[in-house]
Amino acid sequence: MQDTLDQDEQLAQPRRNRAWRIHEFGGPEVLRREQVPVPSASPGQVVVGVKAVGINQLDWKFREGRVGGLPVRLPATLGVEFAGVITAVGDRVTSFQPGDQVMAHLYELGAYADFVAVAAQDLARIPGRLSDIEAAALPT
Repeated sequence: MQDTLDQDEQLAQPRRNRAWRIHEFGGPEVLRREQVPVPSASPGQVVVGVKAVGINQLDWKFREGRVGGLPVRLPATLGVEFAGVITAVGDRVTSFQPGDQVMAHLYELGAYADFVAVAAQDLARIPGRLSDIEAAALPT
């Protein structure tokens, strides 16, 4: 994701959330950059400002509607793996705090956005020697 928010914008209270979404299945031309609601952290979740996403075969298969047995409701925000920085922590989350650098694999789509809410148990800290781009490629 090239057009990301800078660190200060991510740690501040988010005002906007842009996402790459599809409204129909097809090739890359069906991707649209749209404004979507800013997520909030429910109990057990954190909100992460996305710095990098992994792009793999799952993504183009979802985009083309080729993933049999896995329902995709349209419109959908694509992406299952990402790296970023925590911006908000929900109740019952004690292992992470805002500013922590993390990576994750989502069990639902939604990583191709500026901000994503994710269960804290699905996160891993980024080892200090990895860049965001390298970390985003690891979870899947």
